[in-house]
Amino acid sequence: MTGHSGVQYDNDRQTAAATKVVETWDAVDGSRNGANALSAAQQSSFWGQETGPVQMRTRATDMFDTISELLTAERDLIQEFEAYMHRAMKEFTGVEYANATAMKKIMSDTVGGFIAKSSALATMQGIYARMGMKVSTADIAQGFLGGATNKTAAGAALGAAVGLSGVRGATTADAQQASSATQTAAPKPSTY
Repeated sequence: MTGHSGVQYDNDRQTAAATKVVETWDAVDGSRNGANALSAAQQSSFWGQETGPVQMRTRATDMFDTISELLTAERDLIQEFEAYMHRAMKEFTGVEYANATAMKKIMSDTVGGFIAKSSALATMQGIYARMGMKVSTADIAQGFLGGATNKTAAGAALGAAVGLSGVRGATTADAQQASSATQTAAPKPSTY
């Protein structure tokens, strides 16, 4: 998307973050267990039977029970978040795959349309034919566009035109002729 070129799903970073969520869940659960243990430790044998200490014990027990309840809710929230996070990871992966597939189809259709309709490619093909080289418009486009086309021969026509030997569709003599023709046709640098 324009303006959002850095937006993409990073599975490695997301997987690393997912382990941190589990670690957080474990830490909160450990704290909840600690609060439960502190609540259970408020024994009347320790606090005694007087009104003040009994009220203090009751308040301490209530506080630890409340903290435990809060930590239980936080643990449950983290657990829900983890489930949603994994679902989102799966959806992002699916969307990214669908986008990549759609982009390949668009590129294939666009490049295919370009190859089929380009008058310049047809003209170049005719020129190469006059030079004795049999190349297709797809070969010429492959050399021009690089990996954007689905052809496997890389730049047969352009390779021949600049004098590369061993390129499909071009013999050494053809390459030398094309190189000579290219040098002759190339504009000379202007001098002032």
